[in-house]
Amino acid sequence: MSFDTKGVGFSRLDGKVIVNCGAGNPPAEGHGIGASTSIVCARLGAKVVSVSNEQLNADTVTQAIKDEGNEGVAFCGDVRKAEEVERLVKFALDTYGRVDCLVNSGVHNAQMNGFGKITEESWKDAIDTNLHAHFQLVHQFLPVFEEQGSGNILHFTTIAGTVGLGVGKQRHPYAAGKAAAAVLTKRVGAEYASKNIRANVIEIGYCSGPLVNRAVAAGTRSFSLVDAVLNCSSHKPCLLFVFVFALQQAEPTLTR
Repeated sequence: MSFDTKGVGFSRLDGKVIVNCGAGNPPAEGHGIGASTSIVCARLGAKVVSVSNEQLNADTVTQAIKDEGNEGVAFCGDVRKAEEVERLVKFALDTYGRVDCLVNSGVHNAQMNGFGKITEESWKDAIDTNLHAHFQLVHQFLPVFEEQGSGNILHFTTIAGTVGLGVGKQRHPYAAGKAAAAVLTKRVGAEYASKNIRANVIEIGYCSGPLVNRAVAAGTRSFSLVDAVLNCSSHKPCLLFVFVFALQQAEPTLTR
């Protein structure tokens, strides 16, 4: 996945500090939605903290940012845990002095755990990743935004949370957790708008990247069956437009 920002008529993000969670993939997989989000923000002038639960993944996207002459730092941590998010907040503030935007672009557990094979343990683990991690992030970054008098929260959710995903028994905790995190984000946006704190949800359909590629391969499906969506060149600029628009809106809004 890649985005070309040259010639695109967006204003810059110079001076903005963006914490992007779920930002990395193993180098062999290439950049997914999370990594591409960090790279695009950096290209537009933001200082980006790229967060992954794997050090190699965080380092890979950060190095890609630096290789383009832009600014970013890597952070490795499990954002499902309160103490790890507390450490992330401190790291971001110690590094850049403020945080303008928190993005949850790629924290997920999308294992194919449908009814009939899902266990109570796997359900709880997936909900912990898809919902509780987002709670921890919002819970600990909101006070920072309140003290600053401004802030922005973006949650990337999935079509699985609204219209389902596939026809088999699959990914029920992924759909449920992401849908709940989206509702939480919208409530925060409505309740904190008067404090100049925005919270937006961006719902993403199929787009080429490691997650979809793995899912198609695991399901022994042919990529040709989803090529009409995966290869539609209009999707990537559209996602970029919605994302940057949500970052740059002057007034608190809800964007889907």
